[in-house]
Amino acid sequence: MLSVVVCAKDEADRIEGCLRSLLATGEVDELIVVIGGEPDVETANIARRVLRQSGTRFMVVTSDSGSLPVDRQLGIDLAQGDWVALIDADHRVEPGDLTALVDTAVVEGWAIAQAGLSVRPDSFWNRAESSFLALTHNTPGQRDMVGVAPAVFHRDLFRLVRFAESGTGGGDDTDLLYRLARDTDLRVGIAPVVVETVHAPRLADYVRKFRWYGTADAQFARTYPERRRSMLFHLLVRYPVLHPARAIAAGRFRAAPYAVLQGLVRASCFIRT
Repeated sequence: MLSVVVCAKDEADRIEGCLRSLLATGEVDELIVVIGGEPDVETANIARRVLRQSGTRFMVVTSDSGSLPVDRQLGIDLAQGDWVALIDADHRVEPGDLTALVDTAVVEGWAIAQAGLSVRPDSFWNRAESSFLALTHNTPGQRDMVGVAPAVFHRDLFRLVRFAESGTGGGDDTDLLYRLARDTDLRVGIAPVVVETVHAPRLADYVRKFRWYGTADAQFARTYPERRRSMLFHLLVRYPVLHPARAIAAGRFRAAPYAVLQGLVRASCFIRT
């Protein structure tokens, strides 16, 4: 049985496209939508309308936690499936994607299998992000670190490691994966599946997102001070120096300014926070 958990906050513009793409796969046994933040009646109503028409077992719940990790864990705890997929409102899956993620996890013996990502090309920065992901993320194989969405998890994992009960929410993947590597011998990786994501197109949207990431990076470093030096190297060297050099060498020129922007914005918030 495969359960899908979708966490959404102020996603009235994107939630319907996400849910319809999931339903169209025919691979979802149960769909749980967790509406977070302030009362978001519009997003919740859209989710209920779409799912009532589907005939799929579903649940739409609200959370006032103010924390994405808490909301993710809430949805996971409600799920009944042996496998749980975390999908965000900006993701658009295709038929076969979820099955391929589960099959890869089973064959490889992974507790988590994340998909590769592409970004719908509506702007220069969307194309730059997609190029960066192709360069750094989308190569299938075992990894030390993956993201938590779009991804599938074997539910036994959550008997050992759970999403953090506090924090900004931006570092949900970093926190969970760090504790998973530190406290267990479970393995994770990237599957040979690429899921399209719909991101806001403007430079200001990316700066806002990277500031959120930087604040989450600082929270992570406060929680795990032994990782502070590594985080600073990641933000001050790997993103603004090493990734752009690699991008230029590979002919993925758009990825270079994207990497520099992400590293410097995140680093400035990390240092100030």
